[in-house]
Amino acid sequence: MGTSTENKSAVPAGALYLYRYNEHTYPNTHGLFQIKFSDFPEESKFHPLGIEYHESGSTLIVANHHFDGPRLEVFTLDIISNQPVARHLRTIIHPLITTPNSISAINAQEFFVSNDHFFKVQKNPILAKIETYGGLPLGNIVHMRLDDSSVSGKVVSRVPYPNGIALLNESTLAVAATSSAHVRLYNISSDKTLVLAETIKVPFMPDNVSADQKGKLLISGHPHPPSLEGMVKRRTKCLKDQPIDSSVCDAMKVPSWTMEWGPEEGIRTLYQTAGEFGSSSTAVRDNEYGLSLITGLYERGIIVAREKQ
Repeated sequence: MGTSTENKSAVPAGALYLYRYNEHTYPNTHGLFQIKFSDFPEESKFHPLGIEYHESGSTLIVANHHFDGPRLEVFTLDIISNQPVARHLRTIIHPLITTPNSISAINAQEFFVSNDHFFKVQKNPILAKIETYGGLPLGNIVHMRLDDSSVSGKVVSRVPYPNGIALLNESTLAVAATSSAHVRLYNISSDKTLVLAETIKVPFMPDNVSADQKGKLLISGHPHPPSLEGMVKRRTKCLKDQPIDSSVCDAMKVPSWTMEWGPEEGIRTLYQTAGEFGSSSTAVRDNEYGLSLITGLYERGIIVAREKQ
């Protein structure tokens, strides 16, 4: 949201967590666990945003908004042991990785990355806001390929505020075009360029997207961006240890909206609230286990929903 500080030493490092929700697979170790890092030399400067896990390669890729410039961190993730561990493999600094937001992996060596803005809000806040609310197609999607000793990349599409991205299937990439309030579906060409195939209009500014095992697209976002921006400006008062006027925190509640789209069914609302759980940003679903999760951009917890059997 463009919040920043000159006192960088006062900003704590970010962290990653693993949620084991399947009590049958993990009868003694289910629950929420912080992931331990291994061989990560700059853990204290880690500020993650988008994350992607490629299961067959046990590869975890994270967009890191490091104080010295944006980059991607690549790990191998051990989720079998009682203590999940991410072993750092490499840091990717590339001229095309400018404002990384979301990552979607084709395989362990190949993935798409969204750069949500051309103008960085820390350096050009006014131009960044014009880019956001003007719906200017200055953000982009980059295709990256990793080799043992090199990294290659190319811009494959330009999108107004490309936020979350997700592979809907092997040939289709979904992109949340936040400022224009729609999700774009792109066909992936053989050279990995993107060709617009369909546009899904939503009644909010979509943040992140995900696909479930049945090919449904889950879309979460922000129905009233001014409320979200106002909350961000006030929220520092609620992070302090000393007692404060409770009305300050109560006023921070902002709307949430999560929808589901299917190629035959179209779009429908899954969750909507005026503030009980605010700033919805991501929804994911495990069809096999019958469980869905919704996160909030500035919420302290997550919504866990189980399907009726």
